[in-house]
Amino acid sequence: MIARSTETGSDDDSSQTLRWPVDRLLIGAAVLPFVVSAVALVVGVGSSYLPVADAALAEMLVRDVGRHPVLVGLYSRADWSHPGPLLYYLLAPFYWITGGSAIGLNLGALAINGSSVVGMGLIARRRAGTAAMGATFLGTALLMRTLGAEFFHDSWNNFVTVMPFGLLIFLAWTMLCGDRWALPVGVFVATFLAQAHVGFVALALPLLAVGVIGLTLSVLRDETSGGWRSLLRPGLVSAGMGMVLWLPTLIDTAIGSPRNLVNIARWFRDPDEGVHSVSDGLRVMSGQFGIWPEWMTRARPQAISGQSPYLGSPVTPWLLLVVAVAAVVVWRRQPAGRGLVVVSVTAFGLGVVAVSRTVGPAFQYRLGWTYIPPVVAFVIVALAGWGWVSSRAGATLRRSVAAVAGAALLVVTGVNVVSSAQAGVPREAETTVMSALTPQVLDALGDIDGPVLVSDPDFSGTWYARGLVLQLEKAGIRALVPSERTYSAAEHRVYRGEPLAARLVVVGDRSVAASLGRPDLTLIAEWSAVSDERVAAFEREAAELRDELESGQISQREYSIETFERRRRFRSPAWAMRYRVGVFLETPPPDG
Repeated sequence: MIARSTETGSDDDSSQTLRWPVDRLLIGAAVLPFVVSAVALVVGVGSSYLPVADAALAEMLVRDVGRHPVLVGLYSRADWSHPGPLLYYLLAPFYWITGGSAIGLNLGALAINGSSVVGMGLIARRRAGTAAMGATFLGTALLMRTLGAEFFHDSWNNFVTVMPFGLLIFLAWTMLCGDRWALPVGVFVATFLAQAHVGFVALALPLLAVGVIGLTLSVLRDETSGGWRSLLRPGLVSAGMGMVLWLPTLIDTAIGSPRNLVNIARWFRDPDEGVHSVSDGLRVMSGQFGIWPEWMTRARPQAISGQSPYLGSPVTPWLLLVVAVAAVVVWRRQPAGRGLVVVSVTAFGLGVVAVSRTVGPAFQYRLGWTYIPPVVAFVIVALAGWGWVSSRAGATLRRSVAAVAGAALLVVTGVNVVSSAQAGVPREAETTVMSALTPQVLDALGDIDGPVLVSDPDFSGTWYARGLVLQLEKAGIRALVPSERTYSAAEHRVYRGEPLAARLVVVGDRSVAASLGRPDLTLIAEWSAVSDERVAAFEREAAELRDELESGQISQREYSIETFERRRRFRSPAWAMRYRVGVFLETPPPDG
């Protein structure tokens, strides 16, 4: 369908073998930050990281691999989880290698992200030469500098899927050019994305379909390819792989109670929270193409609502004009780059649809993948520019441009290496809280014999209740969660009425003081970041602000902005979402 050559305008870029030293140096620069980050985790963090919230749930899923059935992904909302468990099967070997340390998941995330970046670069080189690989590595390095090293060693399904989405785009590109080997790889990556986060069902699967259609047409039109018979082997391998990878999800759908896929379909078919508009999708997707695109400069501050800042403050996407011109140049003069133009436009359009179909708020933390289309666009612009330099400029200018680009990559790589080495403990603030609570709880429980129920009745302690369940389990204590948490925990962790050795109640902020007055609760562990006097002062200020709103002195918008700012100052990010957390022992534990 698209030209199969690797024409780039240079004499030596068409070789399919890596050239020393340029190609290998570029790959080394791309990999180095991930290697440094891994070393920093092993040497500087070790077992000191204690995850909470979704990270704790993810580690529990990984712990279950090989011990209990793992048929669905991470819990999302209401009564459903993400479609499949492939991410956690991939992370399990890293967890086992580290002896069950939480950083095993972070090392797995680094491996996934690093291999995705290298894969993108190698495909770019195969299709369009060394210059395309260099541009790809520079684009991903700039994105890494913007998002920070912590983003790339985080195994959270909202983050660890960003770079594999870029890899899928490049795989679709090389499929359009007739590469049959990319079909099973594309099936694997698309399955990984769709299972890890339901949002990629609308992104990854259609993009894979475009690649499959393009591959089929390309092979059928190429008289030297062997025709449709040459697709039999990759097609059968892909079909078999897809069946195996989706088997856990299919088993859950067949025998699960409730069936996760059914609940997902119901949630999106009848969205109580409503969806967004196409114009919202356009604002979000075009937001990265302003004069100072945040993906390569600095991330914009989060909106008060937590949604994408481009919904309320859109930018004029002037750089889309530059990309459009570059795309036309590539299409006309570099046949091997046409496939990249096709998949780039496809990914942008799918992104608009995906954002517009988002149920409820379009929170920024879910939209990390929107940084990838502009990275691809950056490669298109670089291809157009390098094509012009290669065909019109002299050897001296070509070498100068290549040297500047290489120097830029080395500088950005150096920045990323430093930030990777200094990243420290993942989610350090939350680890600080768990490090304070866990030994207190274990001391209070002593040599307890029997299961322990960990509840968070008013949701104020949910963040840390999940982390406590994990730490109790790792200490050899069978920890259970209330039946109302069925959808967020595996069945073997759900309390079903069996005799208990103890009941723990985890609460946060105001609920700690309220619980101190209950005769059936005894405080056994506490962490606090602020004094009682400061809390009282904050409450007085909040009450005064509410009085101003009710009396008409300030508008609702002014009230929302000021409330947000005061809470932000009071609840410093270092306080890990809470300024106070308490763990209570319910005494005496009720029978049964």
